[in-house]
Amino acid sequence: MSDSRLFKMLYYLLDRKRATAPELAAEFEVSTRTIKRCQDICAILMTIAIQLYKKFKQNFERKR
Repeated sequence: MSDSRLFKMLYYLLDRKRATAPELAAEFEVSTRTIKRCQDICAILMTIAIQLYKKFKQNFERKR
């Protein structure tokens, strides 16, 4: 999956707030399976980002 497609999907969803997998698949001319993979990648990235934020916050609070 290309990075640019991920960003385009992100902006599409930010603009519209909601969309189904078939709607996204039609918009970006990919299969619904590709959309599901994108969701999986985004979920993993969000989990990592949240963990990093929590660790950063803990380290910042300890230094105070």
